Amino acid sequence: TESALAATQSLVFSDEPPLTAHNASIITLGGNTIAGCEQIDITFKRTQEGINTIGSSRVISDLVSGKDFAIELALTNLRFDSEAERDKFLAVGSSSFNLKLIDANSNYIDFVFPEIFYTTYDGPDLKDTDILKTPIVAIVTGDSANHYVEILNAYNKRYDTGATIVA
Repeated sequence: TESALAATQSLVFSDEPPLTAHNASIITLGGNTIAGCEQIDITFKRTQEGINTIGSSRVISDLVSGKDFAIELALTNLRFDSEAERDKFLAVGSSSFNLKLIDANSNYIDFVFPEIFYTTYDGPDLKDTDILKTPIVAIVTGDSANHYVEILNAYNKRYDTGATIVA
């Protein structure tokens, strides 16, 4: 529902620098460090379904979340440094992925996916004088207890409950 805000609102910005690709301290595929990759997209997908119950309101009564959940990876213009990893990709096999971004204040976000499965091999894209470009698409698989994203920053509350984190 929507409500009017009685008090004046102010926008507050964090004095912490944002984490960017230049903060990548760990980036591995199949346990091997990736030396050449232009872009990484990590997409979290969770289907949500609104349920309207019979009544005089058009407001969604309930929201069913988590019917389908998936984590997908897309790496653009990857240069393989390992023939073994390249062979897994060509065979549309399984591997692992880890990306950790950490800033000068030791704030970080760490994507740990011990099992991924390559979903496509479209072949390299060569145009005129372009270099060989290999796009990678994969989905995170395996036991959900083993893959996770860990965040450490100055915010001392849990994101799910709002409870204060005591170190």
